Amino acid sequence: MDLFDFIETKPKSETDILDHFQILKQTFKNKRNIWGIRKSDLPNEVIPYLLDFEERKWIKFYSGDRSGVSLKHDLRDWHTPDEAIESIVEEAEEAYLNGNYQKALGCRWHPHFEFATRDLQFQFWELNKKAFDSFAQRLVQEQKALDYFMNNEEVRGSKISRFSEKLEKAVIKVASEEISLIKDYNEMKSYFEKHAFFCGLPTHSYRPEIKVIIPTRLVLAALCEATELKDISLILTYTGGTWTNLNGNYTIVYPPGWDFFRVFEETSTPEAMSVIASEIERLNRLNNHKSQLAI
Repeated sequence: MDLFDFIETKPKSETDILDHFQILKQTFKNKRNIWGIRKSDLPNEVIPYLLDFEERKWIKFYSGDRSGVSLKHDLRDWHTPDEAIESIVEEAEEAYLNGNYQKALGCRWHPHFEFATRDLQFQFWELNKKAFDSFAQRLVQEQKALDYFMNNEEVRGSKISRFSEKLEKAVIKVASEEISLIKDYNEMKSYFEKHAFFCGLPTHSYRPEIKVIIPTRLVLAALCEATELKDISLILTYTGGTWTNLNGNYTIVYPPGWDFFRVFEETSTPEAMSVIASEIERLNRLNNHKSQLAI
């Protein structure tokens, strides 16, 4: 606490206390109901009432010097998911009109609201994705995405050494033939959700390298307009991703001369089969041990 908290004021009525508590609740709502707010960031008019709020167990002070305030969960004035999205769309629309398409598409801007329940939080996340996707679709419809991506290096993010080797370049060349035909944003998004890319067999492992690309909305929008291999290849060097296995979750894109059967043959070396046999034996021993413990 500080001296300002102990300044004597005229006697406070219950109505005064309730009115100022409403101001505090609105302050938390304006800050998207974050967990706590430092006293220095609160409206001056509520400071003399904080001890009254604490006495009624409406708030808690935190940190050793009681420099912050947290509001009880069940007393907050929560946003509905629709209210929160309305606020985000308003800010994104302003960014779009100002040519800041990166923000309008939610790239490096991740507005967060707290909600009363996890279900409401999930609803917000779903509406949030749809709102930013709608701005990406708009960018594609207005044919602004590719120029924006190509002419603004700072909006691309970090360049990743992905799809740079000979075999990887070959698989992107194959994929680009299909990618260049996709002009709809949702179809482009669906393509990368369903496809993975075979990029070779590492020397240190018998597992094939299968890469899944996780593109940003800006990348997806730019790809909807790209028709040249050089542009598609450049855009994809700014994409993150992960690894997967040869499984049924993705359609695998292979470079020329490769398919599932060749990969299987290449990985079915005596060394690889020895490792697999050893792993199967280890798992069998583990399962037998669990069975004995269950008895």
